[in-house]
Amino acid sequence: MHPVPSKDEYHRHTPITVEQNILVPMRDGIRLYADVYRPSGGGRHPVLLQRLPYGKHKPRYRSFYLEPLRAVNRGYVVVLQDVRGRHASEGAFYPYRHEVDDGYDTVEWCASQPWCDGNVGMFGISYHGATQWLAATAAPPTLAI
Repeated sequence: MHPVPSKDEYHRHTPITVEQNILVPMRDGIRLYADVYRPSGGGRHPVLLQRLPYGKHKPRYRSFYLEPLRAVNRGYVVVLQDVRGRHASEGAFYPYRHEVDDGYDTVEWCASQPWCDGNVGMFGISYHGATQWLAATAAPPTLAI
């Protein structure tokens, strides 16, 4: 049995830095864009990455599976990325075609950032989930499985 969190745990207020439309370069020169939610003030943290075709800027999709602010309050960095050819990201969208390489490149980009402690996980279901599985098939060294 897991202990029940205290009410204080649900009301933590970590100062948060939100960076929108951060360039994430892909190996073929295409530029994908991500929003990054992280604790302010520096430090290195594990990353939770979600790659989606529906618009990282849309509140429903940004918070559907995991509320970024709640995760940041628990010490994570959350990265939400528009997949290739969708919304802010460049390129043409062909479902699933580029998710292996783009996922690998994005995981490794996250791990190389000064706010990452080297641990990157992914989350989501449906198309968001497929981006995880396809990235995992390429075995990015820093993807926590």
